[in-house]
Amino acid sequence: MFLFRGNRSIHLSFDVDALDPGIVPSTGTPVRNGLDFRQALRIAKIVHNTRRMSVMDVVELNPLLSPPSSAIRSAQVMVEIIARAFTGKRMRHVSIHDYDRLE
Repeated sequence: MFLFRGNRSIHLSFDVDALDPGIVPSTGTPVRNGLDFRQALRIAKIVHNTRRMSVMDVVELNPLLSPPSSAIRSAQVMVEIIARAFTGKRMRHVSIHDYDRLE
């Protein structure tokens, strides 16, 4: 478990290429066996639970590096992670496997 002390705000910089490219293929530096969707959501929830996150940036997401269906899927996954980080909840009630239908 992560332990956060003090009351300073948190700036979360989320590097998309930390995720497995099977989940977010739209990145220039894919990392095989990277984080899975649940792990990413868990990290976002932990940061949310501190109630101190004020800023989040998402880097290395590049929709021009993959076909449109993969770019849409990548963006949707990141929206879910961002929503969890800021609200503690998912935007949709779908699993990562539902994203496979977009291809």
